[in-house]
Amino acid sequence: MKKSLRYILLSAAACGAFYAAANNSITSTIESSVAVMGSYVNLQIQAVEPQGSQSEILRLTDMWPKEVELRPDSTTSVKEIGNGLQEVTRTYKLQSFDSGVYVIPPFIHIVGADTAISNTITLKINPIDVSHMEDIHPMATVMSAGSKWYDFLPDWLTDNWKWLLAGIILLAAGIVTVLILTNRLKVPFLPEKKVEPPYDQAKRLLAMLKEEHLWEKGHDKEYYSELTDILRRYISRRYDVNALEMTSSQLLKHLAEIPEIAAELPNVKAVLDTADFVKFAKMQPKPEVNVKAYDATDEFIENTRPAEIAEDDNATSTAGDETNLKPEN
Repeated sequence: MKKSLRYILLSAAACGAFYAAANNSITSTIESSVAVMGSYVNLQIQAVEPQGSQSEILRLTDMWPKEVELRPDSTTSVKEIGNGLQEVTRTYKLQSFDSGVYVIPPFIHIVGADTAISNTITLKINPIDVSHMEDIHPMATVMSAGSKWYDFLPDWLTDNWKWLLAGIILLAAGIVTVLILTNRLKVPFLPEKKVEPPYDQAKRLLAMLKEEHLWEKGHDKEYYSELTDILRRYISRRYDVNALEMTSSQLLKHLAEIPEIAAELPNVKAVLDTADFVKFAKMQPKPEVNVKAYDATDEFIENTRPAEIAEDDNATSTAGDETNLKPEN
C-alpha cells in the first residue's frame, strides 16, 4: 500500500514539472556561429508562455562579453501555438570588432513565479582578410587648399550673402522709385508727365469750385477753404513762395516785397481776411461777399498771369473768362 502511494506521488510531481516546463520555456538560436569583424549576426530568443500572461525576458549583463555588442534595435513577434499558449520571438543583432571566441550567456524568462533559463551560445569572430592588401603606397603630399578673394570676409557674411544682396537690391529699388515719383530723378526711357501751368490749374480749380455751389448750400467754411487753397497754391507755384505753410499775415508781408504784384495785394488781403473770419470766427457772410471773394481771386490770377498766356488770350479771347459768380435764387 505504501509503495503504491509513493508511485502516485512521484507521478504527480513528474506531471507537475512537465506541465510547468511546457508552460514556460526559452531557447536561444543564432543565425551563424561564425562571423567576420564588423558584420551583423541575428540572435533569436523564443519563449513559450500562457496567453495574456505578464512575462519578462532578462539578459545576464554581468556575464555578457564586452567585446560583443547587442544592438538596441530589436524586434518582437507573438504567435499562438494552441492549448492556451503563445510563442514570443525576440530578435537581436550582434556585432563585434574584436576577433576571438565568445560565449553568449543564457537569457532568463520569468512568468509569474516560474523561471526558465535558455541555452548558451558560442560565437566565433574571425578577423578581416587583408592578404589582398599587399601593396603599400607612400603617403600623399600635403595639398594646397588654395585661397579666394572672399576668404577674408566673416562667415556670417559669406553664409548670408544672398539675403544681404536681396535686401540691398530692394532698398535701392525703393530709393529709385521715391526719387522718380518725386521728380528728383529723370529717367530717359520713361515718358515725362506734362505739368499743368499754375495759371491753367488755378482757372480749372476755380471753375470746379463754382460748379460745386458750396456757399449756396450753406457750406461757407468749405467754400473759403477751397478758395484760399486755390489762391495759395497759385501763388506758391507762380512766385516760388511757400504760401501753403504761411499764415495770412506772413503771406501778405512776403508778397509786399514783390514789386510786380504790389498793386494786387488788396484783392489777396480781402480774400484772406474774409476766409479767416469764416473759418475761425464762424462768420456767415452775405451772398455778395462770397461772390466778391471769388471775383477778387479770379482777378488776381488774371492780372498776374504770365505774359505769354496774356498775349495768347488777347488774340483769342472768350466771353466765358469774364463771367462772374452769381447767387442762385
